Amino acid sequence: MTKKIIDARGELCPRPLIKTKKAITELASDENFVILVDNSAACENVERFLSDNGFRVNLIQKENDFELHVSKSDQVINSVKGEEYCPVVTHKHDKGEHVISIANNHMGQGPEELTALLIQGFVNTIKEVRPYPSAIVFYTNGVFLTLEDSPVLVSLRELESLGVKILVCGTCLNYFEVKEKMAVGKISNMLTILETISHASHVVTP
Repeated sequence: MTKKIIDARGELCPRPLIKTKKAITELASDENFVILVDNSAACENVERFLSDNGFRVNLIQKENDFELHVSKSDQVINSVKGEEYCPVVTHKHDKGEHVISIANNHMGQGPEELTALLIQGFVNTIKEVRPYPSAIVFYTNGVFLTLEDSPVLVSLRELESLGVKILVCGTCLNYFEVKEKMAVGKISNMLTILETISHASHVVTP
């Protein structure tokens, strides 16, 4: 039997785990599959998730690539929660009343390459967590994430299509002279931003 291959190489957490969970809910009970990842953190998360839920995993490492050969059992996977391994939530979408406030195109303190990856992972994960925010506000260096060359542009456009308001500080766009490059959301002002934050149930700041 040909094994199905789930290629999660180049994916940041929690995407490898999301793909894994999707695979084990869709394949036949006697079907085996292979998961490909290219970093040790993703490999450990996925392997632990599978092992903790009774799946047999044969790990093969080829330089920087990891192959997890998985034997699927007949167990029911719908009750398994992925939050313990990466922030994966699977219940029905319901937009919440909280707001995400993003003031930088990096996340936390540390090497620039790392903090840039972290904010990308954060934004790309928003659509995987329920409820969705009512709005995402971008200001200061955060506005760079809304431009046409943004690494999270696809995720932001998807969130906007789902009804999440994307508000971008117009003063910041003008200051950086990038207004013409904005590719998602609506240009906003401090009054609207303050009202949006003030009316939120709570504000999440990465």
